[in-house]
Amino acid sequence: MTDILTTNNIISPTRNTQKIPDVSASNSTFTNLVNYYTSNTQNPANKLPDNPAYRVLPNNRTNLSDNSRMYKELSSFVDKKSQKNLKLLLNKGKLLANESNDKSTTLENLYKIMTKPRERGFDAKILIAETLETLVDPYIITQDFGKTPKDILPQIIDYENDRVKQKLEEEKKNPLPEYERKPIEKIITAKDIDFSKGHTCPAASIEFDLADKKPAEFVRYIERLTSPDKCVTTKIKYSNISDDMPAAISIMADWKIDYKKLNSEEIEVTMRPDDNAYPRAEIQERFRAKNSRSTVDSIIQSTFMQVGSAKTYNSLTDLRSEDTGGGRGLNQQEIAFVESISDDDGGKDSVTYMELDNDLTKLLKYNFDPKLTEKMLIETLNKNKNIIVGFLTDLDDKGNLLSSNGHEVLLTGITKDKHGEMYFKYNDTDDGDYFAPSYIKVKELVRTLHHANLPKDIVKKYVPQQEDPRLQLINDLWELKKQNQTPQLPAKAA
Repeated sequence: MTDILTTNNIISPTRNTQKIPDVSASNSTFTNLVNYYTSNTQNPANKLPDNPAYRVLPNNRTNLSDNSRMYKELSSFVDKKSQKNLKLLLNKGKLLANESNDKSTTLENLYKIMTKPRERGFDAKILIAETLETLVDPYIITQDFGKTPKDILPQIIDYENDRVKQKLEEEKKNPLPEYERKPIEKIITAKDIDFSKGHTCPAASIEFDLADKKPAEFVRYIERLTSPDKCVTTKIKYSNISDDMPAAISIMADWKIDYKKLNSEEIEVTMRPDDNAYPRAEIQERFRAKNSRSTVDSIIQSTFMQVGSAKTYNSLTDLRSEDTGGGRGLNQQEIAFVESISDDDGGKDSVTYMELDNDLTKLLKYNFDPKLTEKMLIETLNKNKNIIVGFLTDLDDKGNLLSSNGHEVLLTGITKDKHGEMYFKYNDTDDGDYFAPSYIKVKELVRTLHHANLPKDIVKKYVPQQEDPRLQLINDLWELKKQNQTPQLPAKAA
């Protein structure tokens, strides 16, 4: 999407100019750099560049010689461009970062991609090269599917239609309940899968957030999703989803999440993409069009779309159940849910900032004072959290909606121009070949903001809390059961 706001006279966000040693593939220099980062993380005054997520945390499973060996073997395995990117990531502190769910490092997970089996069709060198490029610059992430080569279209169409026929036959024998969200199963033609504009912007934003804030976790996802297991497991707290454990379990059931109870506070969730994610990713690996998604983009976005749509997403057609967006994309609650189970950092809630009329032609009211809205967003960014926001693109100054068009982007920072005007920095994965940050005036985003997914602690601090309607229903049914319960008299003796 083209940025309709001026970005003249924008000052780039301040960068950490702390001097760090250069690195080569030699073991001695690598050792020096590891010592540098380890010693700097012991002193709170010496923060690593760019992001606290890049700190080297205690990790008893690896030692200095292991890291040096893995680095050297990876350098020998990849091409010159990837070697350069490895050095860049090491210099920035990202390669040894281990803020992943299982405390594995970025380096460890890259090494696993190289040394452990990959699912059929995946090339480890391509996966590592794309992963490194994304970690060096997450702004290259896109939702553009690219065109499918015409010579392979017939076999893909035949494959999909055979699968659909089988699913429809199964549905006849074992129909799903009416209330179940169902995938759109239909016989397809070339136009149904040969398109470039995708509707995975929420998933692409979550992908960006992982690459930007938790590089080790990002690579762990890639390693697990491209392994023969074709899934990734993550340990989270029930409270990521809901403060009430029964409500959290109910919500996971609604979204058909596979999970395992670990203890009274934690669960392990398993995330998988749909089956068609793999042929779609293989198309990108072998026939990637210019400025279209990488193999890595494809497989991660498919996973998040499948989770958010309650297992109704189809990576070939980019369709999901029809209850949201006519079968396209994810709604704000679905996005917040995916964020909450893909990150062990407290969960997200979606906040709606405006009310619209039923015909989507008029803004009825704002739910918060503009200053409070601005405060919530800025406080979140200052906590080193990115924010997925949805805003209206055709709202005039009088509150009239010229169209109901909106867009989802990821806020990644805040800055000022030379006149003191405040701007939000954001990433837009649907802006064609513009692989760089965009900027929007703070007051303009606040004026057009429809919703934002914020950390639960921010929501509790500023948003009046309402009881989960599912909990209210459970309580009402329990009270009704108690009222209707009559004492049972003991049976008479024979």
